[in-house]
Amino acid sequence: MAIKELPPLRGRVLVIAYSAFGDIVQKMAGVKALKKCYPDLSVTWLSCSPYKQLVEVQPFVNDVLS
Repeated sequence: MAIKELPPLRGRVLVIAYSAFGDIVQKMAGVKALKKCYPDLSVTWLSCSPYKQLVEVQPFVNDVLS
């Protein structure tokens, strides 16, 4: 079975993850993979203040809200 190419996707995604540290870290893997498949996608992350710095340093996140 041949692997199909993904259709182009442009737009914005809001990730809402502001609960626990472990939940945020787990979501990062999925968002990183999504950004790798769709590099033109703009990722905004909504997080609570204690975890804002953790999310801000991720290269696959464009904006962070808290």
